[in-house]
Amino acid sequence: MSCGRVQTYDGASSETLAQLARLYEETTHPLAQLARLYEETTHPLVLRPRATVEDFFAGFALVEPGLVFAPAWRPDRSPSPFTNEPERAAVLAGVGRKP
Repeated sequence: MSCGRVQTYDGASSETLAQLARLYEETTHPLAQLARLYEETTHPLVLRPRATVEDFFAGFALVEPGLVFAPAWRPDRSPSPFTNEPERAAVLAGVGRKP
């Protein structure tokens, strides 16, 4: 599915796609606002479930704190509006090292 420059992974269910389409149409939802920002870029935003992102790290040892919401990666170094509620950022971050 694609809403402008926002795309979903290939395995998205029809229910998930419908929810994303509704969110995209909402002007106040943070994901809709982010989607509109990406419409002005040359790089699409691809929405993926956590399991798919975890697959990117296959064969690598995750560095602590592992795969977490981005504001929780180094909360002491860069306070943000999401520091106390990292899940609100909806962006996962991780570092993997080749064993």
